Amino acid sequence: MIMSSDFASRLREIRIYFDMSQRKFADMVGIPAASYRKYEEGREPPLSVANKIANNDKCSQFGYWLLTGELPSHGSQGTPSEPIEHHKLLSQDEVKSMFIDKSADTVALFLDMDWFIANPEKSVDLRDCGRLLLKELSPFLTQQEEAENIVKIK
Repeated sequence: MIMSSDFASRLREIRIYFDMSQRKFADMVGIPAASYRKYEEGREPPLSVANKIANNDKCSQFGYWLLTGELPSHGSQGTPSEPIEHHKLLSQDEVKSMFIDKSADTVALFLDMDWFIANPEKSVDLRDCGRLLLKELSPFLTQQEEAENIVKIK
């Protein structure tokens, strides 16, 4: 991937990514088209304008890159040539099923490593172990979700 080296070319790259004319893009980000044209030609925009573009709802995924020319270390933003993939959210049932399967796999690993030994006189369904873990951990997971939601509200 070749990243643009200056603000003007990064700005142009974002506009092309959205397949918009300069006028439409300027309207979308809320700046005059004549000013926008100058920014794409190399004129340095005021910081307030650069922030307005970078923080626009549609452009924010490229905000850090637009302003710095670098990708952030936390990986929540991209460039027009390498946008962040948005993953579909899983349903609650899908998450539960995945948790149960992963827990069963982990218990099987523990057994294979002789961390504990199954009672040979009892038949054990490892998915039942996963279900039990889910049941026991659900209150903690719910509590964590509620705490995260409170932080988001503040």
